[in-house]
Amino acid sequence: MTYTFGGATGDDATNLVALTENVNADNHIMLVAGWWYPTTLTGTRVYWGCGPTIRLIVDSTNTDELRLFTNNVTTPGQWLTSGADITINRWWFIATLLACENTTVPGAVRVWVGNEATPPQEVTVTNPTVRVGNYTSTGSFTIGNQGATGTVAFQGDIGWVSIMTTAQLGLLQSPLPIAASGVISNDEAEHIKQRWVTPLYLGVPDVGSVQNLYGQGFIVAHWPGLSTAGFMADYTVPAVGSNYAFTINGATLSQNLPPSSPLPHWPTQPSYVRR
Repeated sequence: MTYTFGGATGDDATNLVALTENVNADNHIMLVAGWWYPTTLTGTRVYWGCGPTIRLIVDSTNTDELRLFTNNVTTPGQWLTSGADITINRWWFIATLLACENTTVPGAVRVWVGNEATPPQEVTVTNPTVRVGNYTSTGSFTIGNQGATGTVAFQGDIGWVSIMTTAQLGLLQSPLPIAASGVISNDEAEHIKQRWVTPLYLGVPDVGSVQNLYGQGFIVAHWPGLSTAGFMADYTVPAVGSNYAFTINGATLSQNLPPSSPLPHWPTQPSYVRR
């Protein structure tokens, strides 16, 4: 399903239950990926957000670029893309990878951008405002706005969006493997692109792998696959999956479908049992 956002500035879709593996936390890694179809590119409008501070926005200076804000005790970090070249009236696949570390490094961000004709490619990311103070975590995740009470709704359609978050576990254990907390090497970024970013772009994520990793503190929330009471009533779902249903505020259904989508009950479809 696709929803249209921006009819009102408060439009959003927010998870009903807090993520049990928090985002923007020290020694944690987060990947957010999905499809957006902007009809207007207005600076500060939000693609997605976590809590009141963490957000990916339309950059105010160059509205075809992306700016990510993190949540830190003193000064939020800011990360800016170059080469995203987002345009209106077209579907764009955007994947953002964030690695947080409180001590010796500022953290790290990687961004991949694609559309229906071009698979996701990594774009340049700079850190114009270095964070000051520790990362502050949250369990909330909002599509199309800056938290559940935000008033900077995305303007256009949003297809499916997935968030994955896990603690930094080292190369062997982690589904989002980085060796040093808060640092993402080129090889690690390429591995994550091949394992998650490209399959998500194609609509064929590794569902079995995700199920096996839940016990390792790997959390996936997918919107809008677990969004409606009707869907939940038709299926028996594992507790982990059912925790992350979303509530939709203001956004309306759209027939403008993205170029690809995982099955609507990703990430847990192999465990669904029809009543």
